[in-house]
Amino acid sequence: MENIAHTQLKRAKQRVERIKSFYNHVVVFVLINGVLLLLKDEITIAIFGEEGLSIPKLMDWVNWNLYIWMGILTIHALIAFGKRPSFMRKWEARQINKYIEQDKSETYN
Repeated sequence: MENIAHTQLKRAKQRVERIKSFYNHVVVFVLINGVLLLLKDEITIAIFGEEGLSIPKLMDWVNWNLYIWMGILTIHALIAFGKRPSFMRKWEARQINKYIEQDKSETYN
């Protein structure tokens, strides 16, 4: 019974860590992308010079950064809040079994 409680506590701590990691990711996303949006023109000028502002496709780099990072953040949210795809759960189970087997073989050798 005590072993089950220990396992439940361990899982709960892991879940809290995943959620905490997601919230940290959100803070970093907001801070970095906020600065990028505010300084978009200045950064473009610093990298590409004044001519960079006249190239519309070049000015889209901040938007693409937002789109890609928002996609990654969405995947992170799904994982953090327990909506992991089945292939990830299967992979985790295989990894756990692999490490258990490694520990057993190291113990008996």
